[in-house]
Amino acid sequence: MILFRHVVLLICGGATAAYSLVSQQQPCQWNGHSRSGTCLAAAPLSDYGLLNGIDVTSAEYYTSSLKMDSDEDVAWLFQLGLLWDAASKDASERNVTTHEYVNDVLDAINEFQASDEVHDREDFYAFLDLIKRSNGSLRLVLGGKSVGKSLVLGDFKSKLEKSTEYFPLLVDGRDFSGDSLPAGIVRGLKPFFKRGIGQLSNTEEDAIEFLKTAYLALKSVSADTAQPFRELFESEDSKDSEKLYDQILIILDSISKSGKLTAPKALQFFVELAEIRRERPVLIVDEANEVLGLGRGPSSKSRTLDLIVKLTKQEKRLHVILASTEYAYPYLLEDNGLNLNDIGGVFFAGEIPPKSMWELLVTKKKGGEGDEYLIGMGENMARLLIASYGGHLLRMMKALRSLTTKKDRFFLQQSLNPIAPNITRVLVQFPRDGLRYLREMAECGFALVSEPSEPVVEMIVRSNIGGIIDVRGDVVGLPDSVWSASSDSGLVPTSESARNLIAIRVLEEEHLKEEERLKEEERKKKERRWWNRFLFWRK
Repeated sequence: MILFRHVVLLICGGATAAYSLVSQQQPCQWNGHSRSGTCLAAAPLSDYGLLNGIDVTSAEYYTSSLKMDSDEDVAWLFQLGLLWDAASKDASERNVTTHEYVNDVLDAINEFQASDEVHDREDFYAFLDLIKRSNGSLRLVLGGKSVGKSLVLGDFKSKLEKSTEYFPLLVDGRDFSGDSLPAGIVRGLKPFFKRGIGQLSNTEEDAIEFLKTAYLALKSVSADTAQPFRELFESEDSKDSEKLYDQILIILDSISKSGKLTAPKALQFFVELAEIRRERPVLIVDEANEVLGLGRGPSSKSRTLDLIVKLTKQEKRLHVILASTEYAYPYLLEDNGLNLNDIGGVFFAGEIPPKSMWELLVTKKKGGEGDEYLIGMGENMARLLIASYGGHLLRMMKALRSLTTKKDRFFLQQSLNPIAPNITRVLVQFPRDGLRYLREMAECGFALVSEPSEPVVEMIVRSNIGGIIDVRGDVVGLPDSVWSASSDSGLVPTSESARNLIAIRVLEEEHLKEEERLKEEERKKKERRWWNRFLFWRK
């Protein structure tokens, strides 16, 4: 099975020193329980987690050598009060209380999130713009939740709308369940009809002309479904603009709920509508796993995917961009009959890289006049948050909200990616290969795979622990280099913070295995001593 490629070669190792936040030993937690001994907090902040060996102010990538020599290398994630101490140091430099400082940072992040501002997503836009180089294509976007995919897709649709060359339609799978592509397409047309009153059509005559275009497109694929539009033309309501627009929305709702417009017919309707308007249709499906992956039966889904391939790859009449938060989505498409070779390009929408995250949190200023920072986080807290959660702003927000109430009782592991049960299942089912792949994914951020169809690899991907990549994919957050001659496929963690959690579970598993080995070794020693005594007395 050929999936996606990105040229990657990670070399583990290397470290640079920074400065220490605190030097005293502090009690810490391990999996929610008091741990014997202490956590050494004297390690430089640059040695923690995802920042090990990199300069966060200039690094393009997170560490390729996460420290995993012993469980002490992840103990800082369980250290009570570590983040609160960092916040207190930042607050004292600003002459405010720690509580005020943390709340000010949270307010700034909330304001940034509400602004829909896009930060450091040039690679994403470049991938989407590739549709402009061909007449038809099928593209896939994969990435974790809350990394800005929906924001970029919506903005990209808006940019296409400003061109007279494209007819974009955005379907949001979060609004649907089951085989709902027809409902998504019809609902996606609603704002277009409303916009036809203003931006696209300035007169009632223009709006009616657009309605006639939609009728002709729908009639060509489903005459019965199009009949209500014809009746509307002939009614008195067509002469009253307000009633006309109300009736259009009523008809669209009726079409959506009737079930007469199947997924293949809905696709054909959308393409016909764009072609009558002499524009290129672009269908963007956000959370596509909710729309295309949960159909009313394998045959139904297979026909839909077959038609998508026909309209995109073969006939070059349609562009389709499918986005999903599930890294296993390619497997789901394959289960439903799609040949993954028919996918023209895959983009892994990773997290914001270290230096851009540092800029966003610490140094970036608001637009316009003045010196007010966009978020204005202090360096101490920023280093710990990036070391723990990478470029995932939402996870940082959750940690800070918890920090405001728990204060010095908060520890960073509490807000890591919650996939520990999935990791455990992989380790139980594949104790040897699972441990090997997971260690490499955590330590280096990448693991070479000999065969993507390996059961252990498929389980890691289907469990949303990692994503499979190969020669055709674009991956944000991994350096360009060369593939090993022995393999052109690899695994990447679903998030940077997942690396820390994988490291915790891998080290726990290795610790248990070492204990078992020592116990077995001791058992064999006792057995040998008993046997030697037996032989001695026998003599």
